[in-house]
Amino acid sequence: MQTRKCVGKLFLLKGRELQSEVEQLKIAKREALQLACGISVDYAGVKVQTSSDNGTETRFAAYSEYSRLLDEKVEELIVYRAKMLEMIRRVENSTYRALLIARYINCKTWEKIADELCYGVRQTHRLHGAALQKFENVIECHY
Repeated sequence: MQTRKCVGKLFLLKGRELQSEVEQLKIAKREALQLACGISVDYAGVKVQTSSDNGTETRFAAYSEYSRLLDEKVEELIVYRAKMLEMIRRVENSTYRALLIARYINCKTWEKIADELCYGVRQTHRLHGAALQKFENVIECHY
């Protein structure tokens, strides 16, 4: 059962999940283009289905579908990130805001965030906990 205290983190994690989905669609689109153009591709794990259809046409149709899906998902990510940023900007502490933006909007690693904020990784994790608490307060006030 979901508690009220994790709503903010779930809200932020959705942004990271959308970013991950966009990255995977980019890979799939690139591979579909390579297949359509006959560029060398690693076929390991790719299931091949035989068909009497025009193979090239089918491959370009697949590429087109990946392009459409990617465009839709990128638009969804842009809109969602704008919502995230709007909520993060309501956190009063600038260090917390920077940390939340780096982690959930820019999808940076803990090591990179710690380096940019001039903290150790452990201290960054502690700051993250405090930032999430402040963000939960923002979410509660907003909803």
